Amino acid sequence: MKSLRADPFSYTPLPLPSSIRLLKIEPGSPTDIVRCSIRSVDLKKPPSFTALSYSWMEDKLWSVRGRDAVFEKLSGLFLRAQMRWKIPQLLNASDTDGGRGLPTTQTIFCNGMSVKVHASLYSALLQLRKCRVDEEYWIDAICMNQADDQEKTQQVQMMGQIYSAAQLVLVWLGPSPTYLDPGFAHLDCFIDNALSKWVDTASASDPVPTKVKDDELLTDPDFLAFLALIHLVSRRYFRRTWVLQETGLARKVTFLLGEIEFGQEKLQRCVAVANGPLLDRPSALPYFPSGLKAVISPWIERVEKLPIANAGGHETSNRGGDWSLHQWLMMCAERKAGDSRDMVFAGLSLISPEFLHIRQDLQLSEFGPPPPLPPRPSKLLEDKVNNTYSLTPPPPATFILNQVSHDSLGEPNPPLLPPRPGSTLITQPSDASPQQKHSMDHTRLWPKLQVDYTASIRHVALNLAACLLSGQDADTLLSISSQFQARNGSLGKYCPEAPSWIPPLSRGKRMFSQRIENIGGPTSSFSSATQLRGIPIISADGSALYLDGVRLGRVEKRIDPPNHIDIGACTYDANSDGADDLLRLVTTINSFPRNYRDTDISTLAAVADVCTLGVLRYDPMGFQNITQGFCLYIHDKIRETVKPKKKGKREQKETDTRGPKMETEVMKEVRMNIEARREEELKNQKEQLPGAYRDLREAYPEMQWLEASTKLGEEEKRLRDLFSAHSALGSMLSPWRMFTTDTGYIGLGPTELRQGDEVVLIKGANVPYLFRHADAALRWQIEDIKVNLFLLEQHKSLDGLEMAKQDLRDLEALIGTKDGYVLVGEAYVEGIMDGEVISEYVDRFERITVV
Repeated sequence: MKSLRADPFSYTPLPLPSSIRLLKIEPGSPTDIVRCSIRSVDLKKPPSFTALSYSWMEDKLWSVRGRDAVFEKLSGLFLRAQMRWKIPQLLNASDTDGGRGLPTTQTIFCNGMSVKVHASLYSALLQLRKCRVDEEYWIDAICMNQADDQEKTQQVQMMGQIYSAAQLVLVWLGPSPTYLDPGFAHLDCFIDNALSKWVDTASASDPVPTKVKDDELLTDPDFLAFLALIHLVSRRYFRRTWVLQETGLARKVTFLLGEIEFGQEKLQRCVAVANGPLLDRPSALPYFPSGLKAVISPWIERVEKLPIANAGGHETSNRGGDWSLHQWLMMCAERKAGDSRDMVFAGLSLISPEFLHIRQDLQLSEFGPPPPLPPRPSKLLEDKVNNTYSLTPPPPATFILNQVSHDSLGEPNPPLLPPRPGSTLITQPSDASPQQKHSMDHTRLWPKLQVDYTASIRHVALNLAACLLSGQDADTLLSISSQFQARNGSLGKYCPEAPSWIPPLSRGKRMFSQRIENIGGPTSSFSSATQLRGIPIISADGSALYLDGVRLGRVEKRIDPPNHIDIGACTYDANSDGADDLLRLVTTINSFPRNYRDTDISTLAAVADVCTLGVLRYDPMGFQNITQGFCLYIHDKIRETVKPKKKGKREQKETDTRGPKMETEVMKEVRMNIEARREEELKNQKEQLPGAYRDLREAYPEMQWLEASTKLGEEEKRLRDLFSAHSALGSMLSPWRMFTTDTGYIGLGPTELRQGDEVVLIKGANVPYLFRHADAALRWQIEDIKVNLFLLEQHKSLDGLEMAKQDLRDLEALIGTKDGYVLVGEAYVEGIMDGEVISEYVDRFERITVV
């Protein structure tokens, strides 16, 4: 046995480019220090070994000290009082998956020298020593020198080969609470019963559940199996980005949850039952609280998207090597990585090489004069305007521009054109200064997307954006960027260090929002400007993207629709009953001409179509029913709103005591003044609603209207529900808002849209996009900081106050320094989604600068 030394483990350079290190755990008792040995082997002739896949971070979801504790969510959702208290009592400090007594790191000994490892890995090593001590392991945290970026880059490039060469990929899901052991033992039987009762009889009505008394529930086998399944799918491991590669390339995968070992078939069965009775028909389960579906849906979705979690049914169940870059980004959108760059690097072994190449002609050269551009044609395809355009892509060539105008939208600017034949890319000239060469090295494009831990996060993100442009188009890049910006909370904001057109790799807390074309369902294949082919260009310093676009209008009014229309996240005051949103919606329809933009479609039908993202726009009868359902929906909401309501004692008490606990007297006075004005506004709005509704009925007499006090009949309810079903589409529409433009368009955009934003049609794009001038974005950000300053001053938070003041000064100094536009997001605009306006705007396209 090797002697133990306190000296930290020293990594010896690997002898060959194809070398890896393997670790072997030495036998020992549960209380002994973990000892292991490390040796290097050639991956071209590897011995039998197991690759460990695990989460570096400690899993605290079921821990008593976890901020997002599952037991708190469970106990808060169960309505029965006894259950509220008994579920948390099941978990105690000595029996949680978080390991409350363990420090953040532990020390093990490799080849007699000390190595610090995370608590999660330490618990895995203890379990492996107990049940699998005879195997050799590849474990990234130990077998790679994490402090050496060059070795780390080289080893990560080989990780696809490593997990493919391993005889087994062993997934460590962490310890399991002992009180769930009976639940895991009964899990197979629970799944069999659930699938036979509910999934196979999906068309039948829900069976009457067997009632279980509160005192018996915590010992009921089905209930414990239900908790065990939730415990399994809620593991932090399934949120990792690397798990897609590690399991997707494996020959065989085995899961280890505490001492419970199972294969991927059991995981597939868990997904099957979760998508059946747990989510589709929860009312059949006597112990399933209604609010739990919203809690567990994201967990189940992440597990379901794993290639090994599906028996070939999911569109992303294909194995490594044939994914597209777009598919990879969609798969890892809601996952986490300790290093933001791993959002790109972790997928390179799964993506087909054809999607990783980067066109070098996408980026401008900073030095040297380019050859002159060919003359601009007098008119673009003037003889081919017949509502159909077939612009072929430019021939493969290098596009050279030395200077690109930063003119604002609305001012003419010649479109980008291909160069004369024979032109070549201008690279760094020999007379460039060392400082210029260094600057270009950190902003230039790679030949292909690759692992490089010496590159900055921004440089990796820049090459990701260029790779998307190389393989697809500007529409795909803008769509992905707007989705990533939405989850990151940075949509519509200007930051010189983080251009809005580059997908941010850092993960935010907001749920990932789907793109408009996906939300509308299978019939919503939009083609706003797909007939035209644009030529996107990246600036030499990587800070700007130049696109060919045309301005369709400026946002004049933003409309937050009434609750449950689900075309926006309704965050208005709960006491308002949606009166303000309803009045704004109805008066907006009344303010428009009866026919939408001189077409044969009424404005009322156009708004209904916007609400449903055109899902039935090709079905005349369905479109008519949707419009009628929209009318009945408005009627029903107005009837509920104007109906007098009595305020109960409990509601009165909650209203009187509301307000932040740390509220100061000044803040309280401000809040009370705002609430008083708000109450007066709501009173006036409720009084105006009947008159606005009467005007709406008079403007559209062909619709089947009801008197304001009339309840809906069965047929009316059916039509109302038809509209609600198509407008809701689950919760995916919640991040959207309705808007009108100064040119008479009605559309839908992200919640971040503001008055003054520009609706722009981009060449080659499926949908239009919203952009905001950089100065306007800065002014909105400044207003947000001023509000934050007021709160910090009231709380006397000196550190935060000084930081906010510095941020304010920095933003104010940026105003007027950049004449470009910030990406706000995708939009649905009635009347342009199928290319109806191309003939009107075909020769008005201009160069816009996206920053």
